[in-house]
Amino acid sequence: MNSKNKAVYGAYICVLIRFEGNLEQLGTKLSEALQLSPFYFKPDQDPPHIQVGYAESLGWELFLEVDTENSPFNYRFSMETQICYSELDEGKMHDLSPWFARFLKIITNIEVVPGPWRLNEDEI
Repeated sequence: MNSKNKAVYGAYICVLIRFEGNLEQLGTKLSEALQLSPFYFKPDQDPPHIQVGYAESLGWELFLEVDTENSPFNYRFSMETQICYSELDEGKMHDLSPWFARFLKIITNIEVVPGPWRLNEDEI
């Protein structure tokens, strides 16, 4: 079967994390555990302009932020495949959150559960 006949799907991950340190400390822990380049931190472009950690790896965009909506979890870590605009529009995104939550909990020994994925407003 040639590639023209194959459906293309993107993927996303969203997990909630309970961690006692600050955002930068969690970013360092995740970078080391996942063997990533360090996160860089800057205010989000959308209001309320919260501090967000960003990283990219192997075609994935990674986002780390404080979460105040899902107590007792205090951080949200999400990832999505890059260049997946048509997949977003067509609902062709696989949710890998349950697997990733289990994986991250095992390799970091921190409390992690699958979380709700949030699309950017311009992607809805």
